[in-house]
Amino acid sequence: MKKLSQIITLALLAAACGKEKHEPVNQPGGAPAQVSNVQVENRNGTARITYSLPDNADVLYVKAVYELRPGKVREVKSSFYNNFLIVDGFGDTLKHNIKLYTVSRSEVASAPLDVEVQPKTPPVLLIRRSFKVREDFGAST
Repeated sequence: MKKLSQIITLALLAAACGKEKHEPVNQPGGAPAQVSNVQVENRNGTARITYSLPDNADVLYVKAVYELRPGKVREVKSSFYNNFLIVDGFGDTLKHNIKLYTVSRSEVASAPLDVEVQPKTPPVLLIRRSFKVREDFGAST
């Protein structure tokens, strides 16, 4: 019986000594399709962009790239579990161009889809209008 277990162990060790082949888990494919049915909801200092994902199991996330001011580029990502993303950080009410990319599991991005947003007045400016500084307790008379 002991001899049989030794033979089985040697056979398993010999089978396990095969050469492994290391490859990426996700094979690089073509670029995924762009998102569709894009809708923009402008908010105070932000904008919510909703979309429909392409019918592709290889999609990992959607990325928005935009410029807050000249030279200040910002990037926001949203998982494929969501159908929206929120772009924020706007300190004005001007129109801004957002580029939406669909990115695959092998980090291949689609062609950009241009979306225009025009956020409403930022909250900090709304507060500033009604903000009053006055004395509090401990002030001298």
